[in-house]
Amino acid sequence: MKTRVEVPADGPAIRAVHLLAFQRAEEADLVERLRDNGAARLSMVAELEGAVVGHVLFSAVRLGDGPTALEGLGLAPAGVLPHLQKQGIGSQLISDALRKVAAEKCAFVVVLGDPALYSRFGFKPARQFGAHCKWDAPADAFMLLPFDAGRVATAAGLASYRDEFDSFT
Repeated sequence: MKTRVEVPADGPAIRAVHLLAFQRAEEADLVERLRDNGAARLSMVAELEGAVVGHVLFSAVRLGDGPTALEGLGLAPAGVLPHLQKQGIGSQLISDALRKVAAEKCAFVVVLGDPALYSRFGFKPARQFGAHCKWDAPADAFMLLPFDAGRVATAAGLASYRDEFDSFT
């Protein structure tokens, strides 16, 4: 298995991954809206024997408001073909993507997801950093991974996702 940055030809396979992984179209549609609007800041795939079997996307998220606001990234969505889940593919894909994001001097990444999964990558409940999201979600499910904790602390507040997410929730 290898991971790499998405190329245009991967579009149909990425859509298939999300349709099968989530058993609905919302995540696949979100990926396409973000991509079509030039909002995908990092989009990576996992490839097994030449076939795309997993995908993760990052888009801009603004933390806080006013002069102390800080831009980071939101991890969403991430998916792996169902028959290949729980084999480490998603974990490797997310780990590789987070290394790439950190190397680009990103201040933070937020995710709304399973705390048991995302805590393995260093994510902590966002409320520990004074951050929250606008959606009604369990407090522990909205998580933040700081790459620059000092800057994150000065920008605490609402994490504002791109408008494409409004039609998703």
